[in-house]
Amino acid sequence: MWLVHTDSFGCVVGGCESVGINEISNANNQLIIYPNPTNSSLTIASHQTLASITVYDMVGKEMLHVVIHKNIANINIAAYANGLYFMKAVDENGEVFTQKMVKE
Repeated sequence: MWLVHTDSFGCVVGGCESVGINEISNANNQLIIYPNPTNSSLTIASHQTLASITVYDMVGKEMLHVVIHKNIANINIAAYANGLYFMKAVDENGEVFTQKMVKE
């Protein structure tokens, strides 16, 4: 006969590991987006050199992908519908930053 001790979630005590995404969400304010909210263009600035910027709508559809290799960039979102968008910036070391932005 075996006895297995589980917690309230049904995990074997000492046997469950957490699962997640290895992304850093704007750690230490390393990605600055302004003005936010905006109705036309955004400036994206970082202390690191950014390799790319990708903008997604609320359902995850890629709206824009720009390869920049700079630490500052301007993007025009005037043609986008009003709403909430997510921006993913990747620096040249492969570190990922995410930020919400609002189009008015």
